[in-house]
Amino acid sequence: MRVYSKDGVKIEQAVKHSVEDVPAIWNHHEFGVIEDNGETITYRELHRFRMLNYNEMCRFLNEAGFHEIRCFGEFVAREEAKTNSRRLIFVAVK
Repeated sequence: MRVYSKDGVKIEQAVKHSVEDVPAIWNHHEFGVIEDNGETITYRELHRFRMLNYNEMCRFLNEAGFHEIRCFGEFVAREEAKTNSRRLIFVAVK
């Protein structure tokens, strides 16, 4: 759990991720407590994202009318993505 404090406000936040392999769903679970001058607010969030692989994304971009599709593995290095890249960053022209 991460804790942040500033100007009388305290925020405690816990984040957990899980992946459902077969449907390729990434789950982002978040829980937090905010304390502000004696008032306490708690929140829970769940965000579910469908992960797309390289071939799916290229197909969707082509079907949407994009061309000159390029895929990078990092934001800064701007090297073409490899099979072991941590992320896929697509750049395309429409």
